[in-house]
Amino acid sequence: MKTQEDNSRSRFPSDMAALLGCSYIVLPIALLSSWIGTAFFNAKRSGDMKLIWIGFALALVGVLLLCLARLPLYRQGCFLTFGRKDLDEPHRRLYLWAYRLIIPSVCLLVSLLIWLAI
Repeated sequence: MKTQEDNSRSRFPSDMAALLGCSYIVLPIALLSSWIGTAFFNAKRSGDMKLIWIGFALALVGVLLLCLARLPLYRQGCFLTFGRKDLDEPHRRLYLWAYRLIIPSVCLLVSLLIWLAI
């Protein structure tokens, strides 16, 4: 049986996790925002359509995954159900991945619309 002392030795120190965890969170966000910021400025200045096509591609893949995830419900004749409670586990995963692609693409396209309208 493990004692509390054995359990505390096997754990990673929380202060080190906080220090190292910040770099794993802040650095990717900084890199991604600098890339997106540069792409936004290029879209406005030179008419670069790269971000618009990325947004549409993400949305298209997300909608296709959503249709594949809801295919069992469509076969049962349930067309107007919301949520994933009626789906089995593999189709639930597809459903979540679909929304993980659709939501960022909508945010990207709306922010581009606002940015280019200014």
